[in-house]
Amino acid sequence: MDPISDLLLKKAKQLDFDSKKSELEIIQTELSRLHDTSVKLLKINTDRSILVTANSAAKATELRFQQVELLEIINSAVTKPITAVRIIIK
Repeated sequence: MDPISDLLLKKAKQLDFDSKKSELEIIQTELSRLHDTSVKLLKINTDRSILVTANSAAKATELRFQQVELLEIINSAVTKPITAVRIIIK
């Protein structure tokens, strides 16, 4: 590949990373707004599901009951829709 193609590919990867980072920040902001600091976003999986940690079993149960509402709120804030919320207790 020529140097210009390499440079363009490198810039495209950087832009993609930046957009994913901002998406993580957007989702964490929504989670914090709804559930204070007891819920943390760990990552966005390739199947567009999110992995979330809760600090107690009670908070995890509350998240499971509110999963549909939570997905609607998050999907209204991001460009690509999130498909599911996976919850672990930490």
